[in-house]
Amino acid sequence: MKNKNIAIIIAVAVVLLLIIYLLSMPNYEVVSPAPTPVASKTKTVTTTAKKTTSPTPTVVQGSVNLAPSTSIKTVHNIQIKNYSYDTKVLNVRTGDVVVWRNQDSMLHTVSGDGGLESGPMGLAQSYSFTFNTPGTYNYHCKYHPNMTATIVVTP
Repeated sequence: MKNKNIAIIIAVAVVLLLIIYLLSMPNYEVVSPAPTPVASKTKTVTTTAKKTTSPTPTVVQGSVNLAPSTSIKTVHNIQIKNYSYDTKVLNVRTGDVVVWRNQDSMLHTVSGDGGLESGPMGLAQSYSFTFNTPGTYNYHCKYHPNMTATIVVTP
């Protein structure tokens, strides 16, 4: 019985020492960070097109020949995905550039009127063409005849 009482006294002493130790530790306060200030004004950036001397790309599959020009050029992008050109009819101005980019894993082409001929394009490959003559240019994919679209070029 004496040993049991001694064990209880030791256990109580250990618990009291632990409590004293914990109470003597410095207190830490949890503080949430200050909120990040939010801007109350919106900045608007305006850009304007300028007439400058810029190169006009003449495309031969995979390469660009640069020649000086004084007109503003616009680049139009057409995605090829899900066995379709994402723009069925595109209206552009004379001198504008159209870039087709294949997003399908299958080979596709841009083949049609006025010298449009990309050759086979694999995934992520692109083809560009500068439309220098007004008119209507119909094109299709040689591998998938149901893929058709049109470019209409105005002066």
